[in-house]
Amino acid sequence: MKSFKQRLKKNESTEWGKYDERLLKAAETGDIEKLTATLKKGANPTKLDPEGHSVFHVAAGKGLINSLNVFLDNEVDVKAVDAAGKTALHLAAAGGHSVCVQSLLQSKCPVDSIDLQGRTALHDAAYLGCKATIKVLCDSGASVDAVDADGRSPLLLAAKMSQPAACQILIQYGARTVVRDKQNKTALILACENSCKEAVEIILKTKADVFAMDVHGHDAYHYARKSQKQDLITLVQHALESAKAKDIGSSQRTTQAKPPPAGIGWTKAGSVKAEKVLSEPVTREHGSHSNEGKGVKQGHILDATQVRPPQSAPAPVRSAPMELLPGEVEALRRELRDARRRQEAAEAEVHKLDAALALRAQEYEALRRSSEQALHASHNRAWELEEALGEVQRRMAGSESRVRQMQAHLMAVREHLVEELRVQLHEVKGQREAAVAELGRMQKELHQSRRDVEKQKENQNSLMQELSRLSQELLSREELINTLRTRLADIETNHAEMFCKEAQTPSEWCSKHEKSTITETCGDNVDLENYISKDEHAVIASSLSDALKQVETKANEALLKHQCILEENQSLLTELQEQKLELDTIQEALQARFVPAAIVEEKEKEVEQLKVALAEMERRPNKVPNTKEEGVQTEEQRSCSSEVQHNQVSSSSESIRAQAEDAGSAGENVKKTEIESKCHTAVNQESTSSDHVCEGSVLEHEGQMLAQVSISSSISSCEASQSDSSLQAQVYSLQKQLEESGRHYRHVLSVYRTRLLSAAQGYMDEEARVALLQIAKMREECVC
Repeated sequence: MKSFKQRLKKNESTEWGKYDERLLKAAETGDIEKLTATLKKGANPTKLDPEGHSVFHVAAGKGLINSLNVFLDNEVDVKAVDAAGKTALHLAAAGGHSVCVQSLLQSKCPVDSIDLQGRTALHDAAYLGCKATIKVLCDSGASVDAVDADGRSPLLLAAKMSQPAACQILIQYGARTVVRDKQNKTALILACENSCKEAVEIILKTKADVFAMDVHGHDAYHYARKSQKQDLITLVQHALESAKAKDIGSSQRTTQAKPPPAGIGWTKAGSVKAEKVLSEPVTREHGSHSNEGKGVKQGHILDATQVRPPQSAPAPVRSAPMELLPGEVEALRRELRDARRRQEAAEAEVHKLDAALALRAQEYEALRRSSEQALHASHNRAWELEEALGEVQRRMAGSESRVRQMQAHLMAVREHLVEELRVQLHEVKGQREAAVAELGRMQKELHQSRRDVEKQKENQNSLMQELSRLSQELLSREELINTLRTRLADIETNHAEMFCKEAQTPSEWCSKHEKSTITETCGDNVDLENYISKDEHAVIASSLSDALKQVETKANEALLKHQCILEENQSLLTELQEQKLELDTIQEALQARFVPAAIVEEKEKEVEQLKVALAEMERRPNKVPNTKEEGVQTEEQRSCSSEVQHNQVSSSSESIRAQAEDAGSAGENVKKTEIESKCHTAVNQESTSSDHVCEGSVLEHEGQMLAQVSISSSISSCEASQSDSSLQAQVYSLQKQLEESGRHYRHVLSVYRTRLLSAAQGYMDEEARVALLQIAKMREECVC
């Protein structure tokens, strides 16, 4: 039956359908229910889309472990490949998803399957440099020396991509450094070519061949110099020199181990044959670097020890042995002594090298034991992690039903909270609109009060000008009074002389003199036309004093009102601070993601209290403009009183001028017999002039008082303007706070909505899940 179903699946259409699209979306979003339902409807997770990818491969490549586990539980074909010939294990390793790799390996996915490029999953993991993935693959038995189509092993790919951590792990798992690609490059050459010092150090610790050359004849030192990194150049150069020294020492040991073949043979005739054996040292020749920069050609030419025969072989001597040359015997003895000396030195060097080799062997054994222990510990840790992962998966499978219940409950809670927040949002919008309208009205009133203050300042300037003019008139009148006093004294002397002359002179002369005196007195009367009577002056002075008292009382009232306004401003500031504290508490409540029902009721009560406080604040700004209007009215009354005083002064001056004109007209009709009465009136005028002087000083004092009152009024106007500016600043700060609170509320609401939508769609992080569980518990407690 199973084979029949498989044959039916093979005959199905390979076109990408709507069920395949739904399966892909469900796998990407992690919707397990929708994924299982779509699989039950017959969707194939290994079907390739037009781009050559399947849903199973997409889940493995993106690390979607939940969707991948669902596919594996439904017995998907783990050997299925995409258009590039890659299995799901290749894509998971290339993405660095070690958990997905482990799940696929547990599902019997082949670890050494190759793609169209001949690469295994270990190649992709080494290319990315993912340590955890490489460990999982190597522990599962992946071949560390497998080569791809280019002849590169995972170690060569890691060295090429400058992944020192991957190189270290691969070398620990037994990767060979002598493997070469199709260009005859080793891992050391590729690491030097890509200027990766860490990878070069790791590879050199494995005693890699530093003399190896690629197809172009370039070695690792050439590529190190080409990278222009001094630390890399010195590292490779030091390794090259140490390798040369080791080669020279080993060649010397091989030559000294063979004794030089020297001997003396006697012939039948008793002659002695001497042979010289000369050993040449092992030499290495390094090719010079070409001008074209192709690198250093290094060759190792090892010349075996050769025995050079003497230039002229001695002829056999058939005579007696005494015929042997004494010089040849001495030369042979010297060579024998030198050979023994070299042999002793070589034996000492061999002993030293044996001791060093034993020490290195002990170090190697200790390192091998430590590496085996670390490997064993890592294997145990991996098994523990696998068991923990299985336990977690079992727990997750058991909690799916709880998650569904929580999702249903979350939908109900979300709808309820969204409705409540919508109602609160409408209320806040209404309050904000009312506050904005109130702010506009207060700004209009503020502009109107500013215009009134400017008008008042203009009136004060005109009053100051009038006051200066009146003071100048007072000074001119004082000067006129002084001149009248001097003329009165002259009139008295002339009058006395006139009485004396009337008795001594004839009537004709007297009539002429009388005419002259009459004209003089008329002239004097004409000079008095600018003076006023004492009663009128007293009336004017009393009116001015009354006006001054009224101004003082109004000034005191304005000061009291200003103090009241300052106190109200302070109370408003304290209330604003309280409102700020309440706004902070509201913001903290909004920042909380989920609120129980009891806390919601408490917050509703606080909102009602805030509404009452807001209404009181709206009534208080209405009081502030009333106080401003009262201040403006007092300033207008002050200006009106000053204008009345000015009119009274002008009317009094006009009446004085009219009386002076009447006095001048009456003086022209006076006869000779009225001279004494005129003199008597002049005396009375003197007394009245003295009274005028006193009254002039009183007027001057009253003018000073008016100036002080105007200064105090200007100070009060300045204070009123300052209070207006402070009120405007407070209104601006209130507007700013209102805007910030609205912005913060909108931000919290948007975050909450996105959280709810993501939770409804299946995207739910750990914090949101914990918060929802707490809400559910609180809701159950409230219901119980």
